[in-house]
Amino acid sequence: MRYLSAHDLEALVVPATLVAAIERALRDFAQGQVTVPARQHFDCGDKTVLSMPVIGATAFGAKLVSVVPGNASRGLPVTNGLMMLSDGQSGLPLAVLNAAALTALRTGAVGALALDLIAPASVDGVGIIRTGVKGTWQEIFAC
Repeated sequence: MRYLSAHDLEALVVPATLVAAIERALRDFAQGQVTVPARQHFDCGDKTVLSMPVIGATAFGAKLVSVVPGNASRGLPVTNGLMMLSDGQSGLPLAVLNAAALTALRTGAVGALALDLIAPASVDGVGIIRTGVKGTWQEIFAC
């Protein structure tokens, strides 16, 4: 089993490759080849825990995320979590990934795919209202 930190993911991901993978994943979802149950949302006082499973033909996984607004005053990230990926046949764990980095990269890739699919070819610029690390990855993938 592999553990991929935020640094690992950022070093391994080639933007064009991830955009193509996101396009394939969205097509698979649209064709009913992937099951994405509703996200579970648990409030625990001022903290939130989110659980997001996904089941595909060859793999399945679950992302578990904590949102702790009080972390901002501690100089810590507000959103933290892990994504566990397992083999679809045996159920054996394949990898544990940093969920915050994975989400940021995925968000950038989805934005780039949307630009590719809906923006006219004549567009030579894009405006992005930044929202932290996800905004940064939106910029990177848009380029």
